[in-house]
Amino acid sequence: MIVAPLQNLIESSLADRSGRNLSGYVRNADDLMSEEKLSALEKAHEGIFAFVLMHPSVDKAVAEYVTAGSLGSDAGDVVFALFTLPSSVATRREVDESALSDWIEIDRGRNPAQEMLRELFKDKPAPPLPGVVLIESFVRHTEPIYVSLAGATTVQEVASICRIVFEVATRAYQKSDRSFATHVGTDLARAGISYVRGGGRSLQEWLVAAAKIAYANASTIVSVVKLFG
Repeated sequence: MIVAPLQNLIESSLADRSGRNLSGYVRNADDLMSEEKLSALEKAHEGIFAFVLMHPSVDKAVAEYVTAGSLGSDAGDVVFALFTLPSSVATRREVDESALSDWIEIDRGRNPAQEMLRELFKDKPAPPLPGVVLIESFVRHTEPIYVSLAGATTVQEVASICRIVFEVATRAYQKSDRSFATHVGTDLARAGISYVRGGGRSLQEWLVAAAKIAYANASTIVSVVKLFG
């Protein structure tokens, strides 16, 4: 599976018709995650976002699922799947199961994913890791939904839940009669999957905070390249 840093994908979405890339103008997380740049990313992607949050040395079943290679195909064309690699990544790179040998050496006390989750649920107790955050938009006022994977102990169980979640999110994105969060919540409830709806936190602000947390922990937010058409 080939992944690319989120920064590269945002910069690619800003390239104009002449092929000029605006990467030289990106100086920090606040600039990179500005409304203008995130709007360009969302326009280029035309879908919704799923952020897999985990501690790779603790949540091994989720880490194995992410590196096994099916995340991209499971997410499909509508869901832009993001996750955090516990290393600095500057360009596209191959990630496979061999990456686990590096991931499991991470200090169990360092948990950037938990910090990101607490940032998302600042006004209420954060749900348990690992899990998937579904985000309709970073720049419009939308409500995130968090699906915990804490009960999944095998790669097969993780994959089964994620496939249902991605399918539900895709169907919700394609409907317009009710809000995205309402559609997702209703279908997850029917499927017997528990979830938590987020509050009034700005998701643009949260993404900035998440990027800073990743950087402070020598990590990088990445996405499966094939999802970014």
